Amino acid sequence: MSDPAPLSPRPPGIDPEPLPRLAANATLPGCGLAAYAFLLLGFFAMGITGLVMWTWTVVDASSGASPNRLVYGGSVSPYQLEPMRQAGLLGAEELPDVFHAETLNGSTSCAISRGVLLRLGPEGAVRLPLDQIAGVDGNELEVRVTGTTGQPNITCVFASGEGGDRLLRILARD
Repeated sequence: MSDPAPLSPRPPGIDPEPLPRLAANATLPGCGLAAYAFLLLGFFAMGITGLVMWTWTVVDASSGASPNRLVYGGSVSPYQLEPMRQAGLLGAEELPDVFHAETLNGSTSCAISRGVLLRLGPEGAVRLPLDQIAGVDGNELEVRVTGTTGQPNITCVFASGEGGDRLLRILARD
């Protein structure tokens, strides 16, 4: 029997010296480990920036304008006007000229409608015609209206930025 042909250490077509070529390519610029690390660092920085901006937006929104600011009655949700309608202060289709809810559901609120200052609160439903106002006093947080003899006194409470100063100016003008 004859001896088989000796086995070649490398199959034909394979580069006999791959290591020198790899070493030469390693010096060329490209997407190496450092570039990948900087890419990941960039994504991390964008994520942290997004979280910081989101947190700032949430904090800023919570200290912003109140949902209970002094507004025209036509821009108020109907459910906030319903307690005044049930108390007989407003008609079924009537919209106040100015409205401020001290509570989200409108169970405690102040309004001006057809020349009358309206107040609904724990003390009940109160009406004070604007021509029966003897004095107006207060600040941005509390507006106190004094009626003439025999007329009720009304106090409307506001949080900062809700428009108490505007109601004070409206009532002082009338």
